[in-house]
Amino acid sequence: MKKSISILLMAIPSLVLLGWLGMLYFPYISAPKVTIAVSGYDPRDLLSGHYLNLRLNWDKTDCKQFADNVCPKERFKENYRYYLPAEEAKTAEKDIFEQGTNAFLEFSFPAKSEPLIKNFYIKKSPL
Repeated sequence: MKKSISILLMAIPSLVLLGWLGMLYFPYISAPKVTIAVSGYDPRDLLSGHYLNLRLNWDKTDCKQFADNVCPKERFKENYRYYLPAEEAKTAEKDIFEQGTNAFLEFSFPAKSEPLIKNFYIKKSPL
């Protein structure tokens, strides 16, 4: 009996932690996905380590995916850093600065929380 009680007492903190993480993550899982066009900035420092520095490009973004067909620019940061493995970083740098290349960040866009980056697309293929 003592052994089962001690196991139960040890499991309770883990279950509470898992429940709390689930409550924090659920809004991002169930939120609608939106894609926003991006462009690289400061070509002298585009790759800092293996991070791409990206600026949201609202002129190329379809605002119809948002409520009232208006882009909520104030809900997003102006610049984002996106990590890439070393072997993909050089190709991505070249592709972003090619004329006419379409690069997009996909965000999970919950109603009351900060948007979270889900994926990065160059030429409609995910990286």
